[in-house]
Amino acid sequence: MTTQNTAFFERFIFFCFWLSGATALTYEVLWMRYFTDLMGSTSLATSLILTSYMGGMALGAALAKRWADRLRSGVRIYGWLEITVGIYALLSPLMFKGLEAIYPVLLQNLPSSLILSIIVRFTLACIVLLIPTVCMGATLPIMIKALTSSTQETSTKSGWLYGINTLGAVSGTLLAGFWLVPAFGVYNSVMAVALVNILLGAAVVGLSFRLGFTQSSEAAESEAHQTKRTSKKAKPARLLWPYLIIAGSGAVAMSYEVAWTRLLSMTFGTSTYAFTLILATFLSGLALGSLIFGYWGDKYPKQIPSMLAGLLSLGALSSLITMGLLAQLSYLFGWIHLQFHNAGLITEPSYANNLLIQCLLSVCVMIPPTFFLGGIFPLVIKHTQQTSLQNLGSRSANVYVFNTLGAVSGSLLAGFAIGPLLGLYNSVYLSTTLLILLATLALFKSSLKPAVQWGSGVFVWLCAAGLWLSNPSYDARLLFLEVFQSPGYLAKAISANKLENILIKPKDILFYRDGISSTVVVGQFGNSVSMLTDGKGDASSGSEMLIRKTLAHLPLGLAKNPEKALVIGLGGGQTVSSALKHDLKSVDVVEIEAAVVEACKQFFTPFIGNIFDDARLKVNVDDAKNFIRKHPGHFDVIVSQGSHPWRTGSSRLFTQEFWRDSHTALKPDGIFGQWVQLYQIAPDQFHSIVATFQSVFPYTHFFRFGQDGILVGSSQPLIIDFERYLKQMNTPSVLKDLAVINERSGDGHNIIWQNMQPIDLLAHYELGPEALSTLTQKDRINTLQRPLLEFEAPQTLMKAEYMTEMITSFSAIPANYKDYFELNTLPPQQQQKVKQQFLQATAKYQTQKVF
Repeated sequence: MTTQNTAFFERFIFFCFWLSGATALTYEVLWMRYFTDLMGSTSLATSLILTSYMGGMALGAALAKRWADRLRSGVRIYGWLEITVGIYALLSPLMFKGLEAIYPVLLQNLPSSLILSIIVRFTLACIVLLIPTVCMGATLPIMIKALTSSTQETSTKSGWLYGINTLGAVSGTLLAGFWLVPAFGVYNSVMAVALVNILLGAAVVGLSFRLGFTQSSEAAESEAHQTKRTSKKAKPARLLWPYLIIAGSGAVAMSYEVAWTRLLSMTFGTSTYAFTLILATFLSGLALGSLIFGYWGDKYPKQIPSMLAGLLSLGALSSLITMGLLAQLSYLFGWIHLQFHNAGLITEPSYANNLLIQCLLSVCVMIPPTFFLGGIFPLVIKHTQQTSLQNLGSRSANVYVFNTLGAVSGSLLAGFAIGPLLGLYNSVYLSTTLLILLATLALFKSSLKPAVQWGSGVFVWLCAAGLWLSNPSYDARLLFLEVFQSPGYLAKAISANKLENILIKPKDILFYRDGISSTVVVGQFGNSVSMLTDGKGDASSGSEMLIRKTLAHLPLGLAKNPEKALVIGLGGGQTVSSALKHDLKSVDVVEIEAAVVEACKQFFTPFIGNIFDDARLKVNVDDAKNFIRKHPGHFDVIVSQGSHPWRTGSSRLFTQEFWRDSHTALKPDGIFGQWVQLYQIAPDQFHSIVATFQSVFPYTHFFRFGQDGILVGSSQPLIIDFERYLKQMNTPSVLKDLAVINERSGDGHNIIWQNMQPIDLLAHYELGPEALSTLTQKDRINTLQRPLLEFEAPQTLMKAEYMTEMITSFSAIPANYKDYFELNTLPPQQQQKVKQQFLQATAKYQTQKVF
């Protein structure tokens, strides 16, 4: 091959390697969706899937170690590997469909055991992901060997390949998170990416045959042969410490990612866009570091231990500096918004502006540490392969395996051990300490004089201690401002120097826990308490009491002699407390985060009573979908008070698949009650929720309580029988519970309900099945394959005008009251009395409904 052809082919291969990085990360995002939809979105399930994915890549690199150095045309093999991944991806939806049939059967028939559950999930993930991830993991060491023709470019080429592949992963992250899934859905996206994989693999194979590209030039082979004869065998001790450093840095990088993602998302909001930006920024820093520092490894090979010590130290110190930013992240969000407003760049809050600020803050927090950590990979490869190209493939495979296994370990330890036990902030500090220890190890392996080694080591440790001690303490009060949805409010307070006026006092932070799945904070405001999960308010003892309690009473009052109920989401416990006021045999509650249960027990008991002492109550810490699949045909009533549909994870509770699974968990005449918000959501998004809900529960009724609503649905005709309803609701425990409810109406006026009666709940009836069907748009069914709400709802967080538009539209639709309300079962003398009470209640709450 001519020099010109070689240069062209190499540039083409770099482009293909960028593209394969993009497809690999896109597959990870898409397949993760399939798995979490199948096995639940708990942190355990997600970590098991990620572990199997990265473990497969490590296995692929380990297998490539055996033959990467013996391949005549590694580039051609790379092309065939990409084709294999693409063909497998085309078949992957069929495999997931098979798992969809197998997994629920396993759940229902295997003994209930956490260890057994872990084994089953991990085994299924490995079965599906093994082939493509092994192929992906084998490509990097093969390509490093194939494209490196001289020991003078070992670090540069490996740095470029790793960096370009990682930049491709950034592109795949942004592509899947912002465009591919919302535009085409999960299945179509998998098909499209699979075709790209097959085409790029075919192009690589075809061009390698056409141009006759082989593993290395004759000069390189001669150099390797000569070096093999003259060089002495490297001492094992010399090669051990670089692998320890690459494994440790991989562990630290992933533990940083876990902590940063959780900490940043509490200020940014837990939308899919926020997570996408955070991951893309993290990967960008690693890629840039690898691209830049690889060159210096080839230029100064004897100084690599010193350079590693410097990169590790700078990574540690920069992470400590950015921890100071994280401690005041919400404040900085508002301050940047204020500066943009003063400069005329922001005229009013919008989600696009929020994303811009999120991007800037992510760059400030993550790019400096990841930039330095990204340079470690090519330097370690260079240091383990300075004298020959003979074992470059196997040595680079070793480095990749150690780095990947370290990353898996760091992710698991940060997510399940260090974070929950010590807290996310302390997990970052602990990881930083490990970085400095690794830097010290590299420093004492360098050729520097002992005095310089000791002096440099002491200096780094003193700088780290100084930064650690000088960092501001974390201000959890700022989280209660929920800045991601009201940055302008915080900006005005900062501008007027009145920030302290809108913050609760430090002593009023009652509870803070970094749980496995979420961070839970409880604050006190006067006589009430509020709970945040991941920075979003999810429970309160104040104005939310109306909708939380009503969410239990309405479905249970309308059901036919209910005995078993399930509440999805514990929150502040009001819904569970109200469910226990009914004559039920059992009440299950499923809550994904154990810290929520702990906070509820400690601080909401004065408002809900000692519900956890009730023998009928069983608290299950699990993913809701996972739980209901274990209990087919078990419940009379299920109520869901999952969080907002714009939040990743919670959005799955508003999909057709979830409601179908819930339907199978209900008895034939069972009832499902669904909380739905009318604020921070566009009319067509609300209509999508209704259409999706009605596609599973065709007999659906809608009750509106100010800016909140409840959908009550069944697969059987659901007529509101006043006799049965009043009988089930007119019990001393239920009436006493109703009497303590306060309502905050949608127009901002407070109405204190006194002597509240069960019929008052029915007075908030808004629309019946036929009227609701006029709102639905059949092409906007929200599914796991086409998650419309997850991608659309975050964009309307600050559009308050939508709620007025939506509520106004309800009054224009006939409710057809008489078709769904049954009074004839009451004694004649009582019918008129109940009707009069109902009309008085509708007038009181201004629903303007007439029998």
